[in-house]
Amino acid sequence: MNQRRVVVTGMGIVSPVGNTLASAWQNVCEAKSGISPIPHLQETELAVKFGGHIKDFDPTRYINPKDVRKMDPFIHYGIAAASDALKDSGLEVTDANRFRFGVAVGAGIGGIHGIESTCEIYFKQGPKRISPFFVPSTIINMASKHRSCHCLYNRHTQHRLSHATNSGRRRGHYVGRRYRARHDANLYGRVHSIASAISALRRPAARVSTVG
Repeated sequence: MNQRRVVVTGMGIVSPVGNTLASAWQNVCEAKSGISPIPHLQETELAVKFGGHIKDFDPTRYINPKDVRKMDPFIHYGIAAASDALKDSGLEVTDANRFRFGVAVGAGIGGIHGIESTCEIYFKQGPKRISPFFVPSTIINMASKHRSCHCLYNRHTQHRLSHATNSGRRRGHYVGRRYRARHDANLYGRVHSIASAISALRRPAARVSTVG
């Protein structure tokens, strides 16, 4: 029986330690921390105002500027990492092979930034000021949907995994399932963007302590 092998052919990253494979690896090797003050939390009453957040990232390098406003940052990061991974792999997506690609993305909560800002708009300005793009810009499955559309020009071969810390294991299962489905290539990943006030409230015990 023929055994098809599964190999990693390309990688991409957008992270607190770097927005490219080269910069992230260099910073990790040099023990440079990605933890720093989070600008939009500095004026809040939160006890903890620092963490790992994305810096110096320009989504318009990957997405049409008109579409950037219709997406939460977690979608921007997912598209960027997937685009870089596809480029790194050297694979070319064509009309002849695009339906032989699949997408599976793990995410914990989706567009928490959009949810947070929309709640503020609702309570301060009323429901008529809520953007019609609120839902499609924040729901979890948009991370995989946009990866498929932007990177593979395909609206059908995507799946989302919404179990935050468990999504890595589930992606492993998906490698096997997609392998058996005879996809020739798949984009796998995980995306989060939770450096927000609401997310910070989930960890009220987070403190920096010293013992003297």
